[in-house]
Amino acid sequence: MKFTINRHVFLKHLSDVQRAITSKTTIPVLTGVKLALTTNELVLTGSDASISIEKIISSDIKENELDIIQTGSIVLPARFFGEIIRKLSGKDVQITLLENNKVEIVSDKSVFTINGIDAELYPIISNIDIEENQTISIASFLFKNVLSQTIFAASTSENRPILTGIHLVVENGQLITTATDSHRMSRRIILLPSISKDISYQCTIPAKSLVELSRILSDEEDVKMTVSDNKVLFTTENLYFYSRLVEGIYPDVSRLLKNQYETTFKVESSIFLQSVERASILSTEGKNDIVTLTLNKNSFISSESAEIGYVEEELDMLSFEGKPMKISFNPNYMKDALKAFQNQKIEINLIEEGKPFTLKLDEENDYFVQLITPIRTRN
Repeated sequence: MKFTINRHVFLKHLSDVQRAITSKTTIPVLTGVKLALTTNELVLTGSDASISIEKIISSDIKENELDIIQTGSIVLPARFFGEIIRKLSGKDVQITLLENNKVEIVSDKSVFTINGIDAELYPIISNIDIEENQTISIASFLFKNVLSQTIFAASTSENRPILTGIHLVVENGQLITTATDSHRMSRRIILLPSISKDISYQCTIPAKSLVELSRILSDEEDVKMTVSDNKVLFTTENLYFYSRLVEGIYPDVSRLLKNQYETTFKVESSIFLQSVERASILSTEGKNDIVTLTLNKNSFISSESAEIGYVEEELDMLSFEGKPMKISFNPNYMKDALKAFQNQKIEINLIEEGKPFTLKLDEENDYFVQLITPIRTRN
């Protein structure tokens, strides 16, 4: 195996596949990145127990500057190899497979020789047949936006593994994306006009997998999603991203969303976020991270710390309807929710003081809804 390639292009693809590689694996070969060179492309592969990433670098794309001299394959230690490529000073890099699985790396005046592992020892990634499984296509920038509006609500605790995933449902020409940690929930619905309404399936994908995917995807491309019984495949022109699915039945969160509420108020999300951030300065210093909303025609937000003091601020509301109410909540949950609305007008609906309340865009539809469970206090 021997080839030369633009170092910056190579580093970008190498960094992407390294997102799937961990040093904690019990299979030594999986601490490495696999390089497989054919007559017209270089395929980089990284994998662990949950994620497998393949990036394809074609010799037909001029900016890659990929010159294939001799085909072959090898597995190289990901951490050292990545650091070497990153620190090289040359515009191009030449990589040559020598005898006994040793690899020479040359760029500018630098020459490295590192030990590799026979590529035959690398596990085969089981493919998903795109033709035999249902596939949808979506603009990457839209899919990344959906993930950013939901993924923060997924659980980080392994006590209930199903809640560490993002639940995706495709039905009636829609993609319904939901995340919850049992204390809060975020649900985003988008229309998929280009797919048949006959396509229908659901799956739960680890939130960690989707975080890594969103970091790799480019806004200028479409991504295809194909689901099998136990894994999902995301593909673009030069990416194959495999992830295992989370086993189990995802809870039905739709039953928590009501159509009638006792109290409704509307605010600018960015202005309300600033108020919550100011109130939380003191709440984070106390034993309990709690902020309280006192709602009526002259509503205010407050928090206190026995050690530091008390803060109260009148809310700048656009409108208020319903009966007076007082609720306390975790300010971090509220800040995450408000940031997801990205400076838009929102509507907050409450049933009663001890029940979960919802946040949604100030529109008639429910395409983006969030729910937060309040904290019970003595007062």
